[in-house]
Amino acid sequence: MTPAEMRLESLCLRGLIRHLRGGERSAYGGATDTLREEDLNALRMWWALSGPVGALALRCATRPREIAGALRDMRREVTGELPGTPDAAASALIQAISCDPAAFVVTEAAGTWISGPNRVLAKTLDSARGALRAAALHARRGLFDGPARERLSVIDAALRTAPLRDILSSPAGKARIVAHERRQAAKARAPLYRLAWDCASALLRVEALERESLAELLASDVLPRLETWRRFEMACLLEIAEALSAAAGVPCALDASFVAGRPAACIGDVDVWWQRAIRSRPEEELDEGERMAADLAESLGVAVGTARADLTIERRGRILAIVECKWFGSSSSVPGAILEACNQLTGYARDAAFRQGDNSAAILSRSLIALADRDNVPLTVGTGPVGCVGLSDLGSTALGSWAMSVLAGA
Repeated sequence: MTPAEMRLESLCLRGLIRHLRGGERSAYGGATDTLREEDLNALRMWWALSGPVGALALRCATRPREIAGALRDMRREVTGELPGTPDAAASALIQAISCDPAAFVVTEAAGTWISGPNRVLAKTLDSARGALRAAALHARRGLFDGPARERLSVIDAALRTAPLRDILSSPAGKARIVAHERRQAAKARAPLYRLAWDCASALLRVEALERESLAELLASDVLPRLETWRRFEMACLLEIAEALSAAAGVPCALDASFVAGRPAACIGDVDVWWQRAIRSRPEEELDEGERMAADLAESLGVAVGTARADLTIERRGRILAIVECKWFGSSSSVPGAILEACNQLTGYARDAAFRQGDNSAAILSRSLIALADRDNVPLTVGTGPVGCVGLSDLGSTALGSWAMSVLAGA
């Protein structure tokens, strides 16, 4: 991992943990909103997508014979031959009631799947299934929708194995796991049960919002699922939300599921959207170059109006500013990245200005180009025809004046 990627991961971790733990203040001085149940659901989804949970489900699905049965004392009434140890008091009572001196109540060992370690195993996978089903229902077309569906199919296969199916269909499958059952799983020698205990314990720590556990989950299982350019957009999103929160004096509420179709962050009546589609102007409003570009795109099967801005800041549906994020590995890419971003921002601003009866230059003056490396390009925020910020500027208070100018232009 390069130094830039390490910084990027650090920014994402810091921002996500601040929002998920709730109430913590940012470097800008703004506060985050209190934790909501949907935020906990996002955490549970991320836990269900973690490597250990995936390994546990795959092991159960492909190696079901590792699930060990247990012996349980069963009491039953018999006549004649005694298959187990007789209960003298109970046998005397039944003999008196039945008037049969050969009637006995005996206790004998019988095989069962229900045991402390097996209940920890079954209930842990069932919790993961519930988290992923909730994600599939409420977080459609989100960043983690595809991985969630893939993981759900593996967990479903694991829970279809006879031992786990029998446990969950019994009354014991409905009861909560208690402390001594967790201890039994922790002390089990079989790797399967130790893994189940690790996963169950990790869920408890994540639900308790332990900082170290959240950081480990995000760093090892959540952020690696995203391409580097997506992590850069996420870092910019978190930084922008914090700057706007401080400028507005309103706590920021983050949508940790990052679902398409709803804002990624809300600061009062100001929304920050991630990958927001901006409708193109009608063909008669396009200049010759734009019409030619649209015709070329249509010839390749891409319809006009499918372009998406990386980040948009809106108030009650009106676009205030647009942020275009450019990630690259070499400082030699800076000029090309800026030219591409300027072309994109200009098109987005003209489209937005047409739809909302605004001035495109005003939108551009509040917009930003975020670069992986500014190199010799000056930092400009809140002034000039367009702003420019680099990865090295994030994590401080560089966007404070820009956030004020955005809100002032609302």
